[in-house]
Amino acid sequence: MIIGTKCFNMIVVLTLGFSKVVYAQGCTEPTMFMCDCSEPTLTLCRNRNFTQIPNLPADSIQLIFSQNKISSIKDADFSGLLKLNILDLNNNEITRIENGAFSDIHTLGTLKLQHNKISSIEPDSFTGLPNLTGLDLSFNNLTTVKANMFDRVARLLLLLLNNNPLSCCTMGDFFEWKSNQTHLKVFRGTCHDFNTTTDILSFDLSNCPVNGQWGSWSTGPCSVTCGQGIRYRNRRCDSPPASNNGQYCIGSSTDSLSCTLAGCRKSCKKSRKKAV
Repeated sequence: MIIGTKCFNMIVVLTLGFSKVVYAQGCTEPTMFMCDCSEPTLTLCRNRNFTQIPNLPADSIQLIFSQNKISSIKDADFSGLLKLNILDLNNNEITRIENGAFSDIHTLGTLKLQHNKISSIEPDSFTGLPNLTGLDLSFNNLTTVKANMFDRVARLLLLLLNNNPLSCCTMGDFFEWKSNQTHLKVFRGTCHDFNTTTDILSFDLSNCPVNGQWGSWSTGPCSVTCGQGIRYRNRRCDSPPASNNGQYCIGSSTDSLSCTLAGCRKSCKKSRKKAV
């Protein structure tokens, strides 16, 4: 029985080893020979020391590039991938997401960017992703998140922002956007202000400083009734006014502009002198 058990274990080990040789096939693209493309729809490039995205199989449905050294995403890195549904870029060295980085991947449903070094995201970074349902941005260096990042992302079901140094008072428009998301089922994130770390969903914006913004210019009449003159204008710091120790508006509340009206008519006295 002992001999039989040993033989069985050996067969299992050999079988598993043989399976790995048969199914772990390298990709045909020269720059991706280290990756596993054994399944037609899955490209597995985990922990292969990639510093940039190589040429990708056009029929890829799942791309796994986790645990590499990718530092940036170019706007054409994922162009032409008309079937891509899952893109995993977690545990890389990405510092920022630029406009168009993921544009036009219309089929993309899941995007994993956790455990990177992302400190800024351009407004249109996720534009053109109408089917994006899951986005993981946890464990990055984001200090703020703006609502315009998610323009045209209408089907988001999961959004993870936890473990970022987010500043609560810079995210007013995001809070408003979040309150209007009826499809978002899973959301996680904390932010920091007033020496306290708070769950984003329970933070009270009413205590935040509000920086003053200038209202519209109010322009007076020209200083003369004809010829060249000056027009004065003024504005108020009331749109909104500064509050809660917010910064007063920068710049002047008054200004002047030159104005030109129709030429003045010559007086009769000057006309007579010319006639003499």
